[in-house]
Amino acid sequence: MTYSIPEALALILAAQVGRQFAGIPQHDLAGALARLTSVVPEELRRLVERFGAEQSGESNERLEYRLTTCTQAISALRSLDIVYAAASSDGVETTRRIDPYAVFPYERSWHVVSYCHLRQDVRIFKVDRIRSVCMSRDAFKIRDGFNLGTFLSSGWGLMRGTEAPVDEVILRFTAPSARWVDEERWYGSQLTEWQSDGSLLMRLDIQITAEFQRWVFRYGRDVEVLAPLSLREWIVSESQAMLSTHEVER
Repeated sequence: MTYSIPEALALILAAQVGRQFAGIPQHDLAGALARLTSVVPEELRRLVERFGAEQSGESNERLEYRLTTCTQAISALRSLDIVYAAASSDGVETTRRIDPYAVFPYERSWHVVSYCHLRQDVRIFKVDRIRSVCMSRDAFKIRDGFNLGTFLSSGWGLMRGTEAPVDEVILRFTAPSARWVDEERWYGSQLTEWQSDGSLLMRLDIQITAEFQRWVFRYGRDVEVLAPLSLREWIVSESQAMLSTHEVER
């Protein structure tokens, strides 16, 4: 087996990303990279040798086991029995059967998209919150019509407000933040329009989840919510609460 330079470089970059996330067995990753030295083009051999010899990060055997079990179940199309501590219920643990569809990284953590038999819906589970996992003998089929790309792009980040209405959101970013915001494609329905004063208008139709609220709030004075009123009121309320928390006695 041989690789072209672009193919080999893609593997090396993927491995570099893998080193940033706990859960991938670093010893196995280093070994795989070392074996690449015999098949990559000469131009990249030194890079692979140097990268493969780097010290790996801290090992997390429990996370590695859970992540490996999830990926094996995806490959074999086998259901999983898990004990899960959902953040939405203050960490209360529930026993669930899930059909895992895909594993993906998000904000330095691993998540598994699965059909949850308890909720009768496709949900996203954070692997760190899976307290125990066991692969069952039962096979499953991916639900008809399910598309991973469509599912992941249907919400802002990971949170899904399945019962929330879709709102038209209009944001105005001041010049200092506008250029950074415009560099990214944040959402499928996103429309941006530069203004004569250097600010940027962003329009999108979206369910306003807590994750989206936090994203808007982090821009502070560099963003103004023009619509909807409910989001604008939340920003005001949250700002007042933060001011009260950090008020300094004089």
